[in-house]
Amino acid sequence: MARIDVLTDRPIGTVDRRIFGGFTEHLGRCIYGGLFDERSRLAGPGGFRSDVLTAVRDLGVTNVRWPGGNFASGYHWADGIGPDRPRRPELAWHSEESNRFGTDEFMAWCAAAGVEPVLCLNMGTGTLDEALAWMEYCNGAGDTYWANRRRANGHAEPYGVRFWGLGNEMYGDWQIGQRTALDYVTEARRDRPGDRWPHRVADLGLFQLLDVAATRDPERGRLTVSVVNRDPDQGIETRLRFHDAKATGVMTVHEVTGDSPAAVNTFARPDAVSVNNSKREVEGEHVDITFAPHSFTLLEVPLV
Repeated sequence: MARIDVLTDRPIGTVDRRIFGGFTEHLGRCIYGGLFDERSRLAGPGGFRSDVLTAVRDLGVTNVRWPGGNFASGYHWADGIGPDRPRRPELAWHSEESNRFGTDEFMAWCAAAGVEPVLCLNMGTGTLDEALAWMEYCNGAGDTYWANRRRANGHAEPYGVRFWGLGNEMYGDWQIGQRTALDYVTEARRDRPGDRWPHRVADLGLFQLLDVAATRDPERGRLTVSVVNRDPDQGIETRLRFHDAKATGVMTVHEVTGDSPAAVNTFARPDAVSVNNSKREVEGEHVDITFAPHSFTLLEVPLV
């Protein structure tokens, strides 16, 4: 039997809610016909789909990255502002881009959805000057060219965008302007004394088949354990042991799995990969459970 020890008095950090973010891209119906559809009966102010806004709010999404995705590596943001917007060939997905949805629309959508904007800079066909101009357009407060262009477009106050991404998947041979991963990350990976976490995963031993992460919400008395069973063929019987805490009450189990690691949902087989939800009573300092082959399982355990 495998064993997972949950050390409830040894936290390695606080979960930052910004990890509950997402992204949207000019791909298929993600933007046009998705979150932005002026002709839809569900469109509200700004042409934003009210059902999509409701879903995003209900999910508790904290931030959204835009404009992509692969799309970002061929996107020139200035095409998407003001009244005259050129229609361009779209190189990432081999389509055409109308530029009806641009920076100001994205900022308005973020405000309506209650999420923080994250902008992804074009490191494929873009330039440093273009990136600096975009930052000035979004955040400039002075009497400067791009700040005044924003004002002329009806947005007097700076947007105050705090988070900017430096390109998208620039390591990939599918990416416009590809570069090696080593070139991109050399500076970011440079070791800095004093930055080490008090407890790293590497300190806790090698994981062979079960990948495990846990978070605890002391105010709600709930432990959440995420487990991936990487064994393609065998379920793994496991004992979860709780240190300095006891399980009590009803544990909720969410299991995602299929009949093989390669399973995908299609129109012909919409439930090839499914989510099985169950509940069970738990009491004491440990819980025994079997993790299905090639599965992801999320456990919600009440603790005292």
